[in-house]
Amino acid sequence: MDVSQRMATYHAIASVPWSKAYERYSATLADTKEEDAKDFGWRKAFKAWSAIANEELISNQRSENFLAAQRDLLRAASSK
Repeated sequence: MDVSQRMATYHAIASVPWSKAYERYSATLADTKEEDAKDFGWRKAFKAWSAIANEELISNQRSENFLAAQRDLLRAASSK
């Protein structure tokens, strides 16, 4: 039971950067001017997405909340 609760907490915290990345990426697309949009192919779109996602993931993985959730999950799993 403890592992399941810790896993749920970990997943909740680990999913936060994906939502933030989506919001930031959507805002980036909305701010793209028409003349810039013509040259905004899939490579540029992916480059923008991956830069934003990496930034959010790294920030989350260094946060106290993430580290505590990861620690608690590992301790719960290893005590079984």
